[in-house]
Amino acid sequence: MFVRRRWRTSGLGALVLLALLTAACSKEAGKPAQEQAQAQPGAMKQVEQLNAAADEMYTKVVQGDVETARTKLNELGDQVTRIRFDGIASVEGVQALAGSIVDAKRELAAAAYSKLEGQQAAARVRLATDALTHKQEPMWLQYYKGMKEHVYAVQHAVEAGQQQESLKQLAGLSELYKVIKPSVIISRTPSEVERMESLFSFMNTQLNASKWDMNNIKSGIGHLEEELNRLFQRKEAEAFVPYVQPSNPVWSIAFLGSIIVMVLAFAGWRIFQIERNIVGGRSPKDRNDKFRK
Repeated sequence: MFVRRRWRTSGLGALVLLALLTAACSKEAGKPAQEQAQAQPGAMKQVEQLNAAADEMYTKVVQGDVETARTKLNELGDQVTRIRFDGIASVEGVQALAGSIVDAKRELAAAAYSKLEGQQAAARVRLATDALTHKQEPMWLQYYKGMKEHVYAVQHAVEAGQQQESLKQLAGLSELYKVIKPSVIISRTPSEVERMESLFSFMNTQLNASKWDMNNIKSGIGHLEEELNRLFQRKEAEAFVPYVQPSNPVWSIAFLGSIIVMVLAFAGWRIFQIERNIVGGRSPKDRNDKFRK
């Protein structure tokens, strides 16, 4: 739900944003509950079977076999009730998983079935079960690039003064987040989830205002970008930076040409240094290359 009240001043808006983030941070910020308990013997195997069934269900939805997918969803619902999630998922995580299954059942049983919404609902279930079985590298982390692109698109629209486009891009970002939200609840702490919800609410309010407060909006975009990096556990240096096509092709060619010249010049200088060291009887020492993956 989005707040519809307009902020009177930039100071008030900034204070509200700070209060939202601070309140979220003050909640339970420790390790997720599943890390504080031990999984029951055999429970993890049941969860892996649940994940396999969810994968099959999602495949059927993509293939257009909705009837079989409904059957698989009912089986998933039954399996969830028989699994002891102690040490595997928190109460909030189990509720998110169960809720995603219920939502998917509703979408697949809708009289006016939407292929897109059906696939999104199935994806929420699939990503949630994967988050339970692949805690270190869950599939939902692959959404990072797409979500960061939307953040930059919001920023670009704001700088251009395009209100409708900025709202459209924010809505696209929100839709992507909805797909991974059950997985986020499973993988992250309640405070991290609340911070994202607060930022979406804040940004929607600011962008819907009849008169924009640019200080609040820019601050919100900055916090949104930081929170995404934190949520996906990306360092700032690893953050995705999109390529923006220059408006002038001549400047583009000149810019790329200057980069090539600088790279070649640097490479030539390095080769000269290495050869001089070797000729002088000194071999280059082993080093850790910071760009090595």
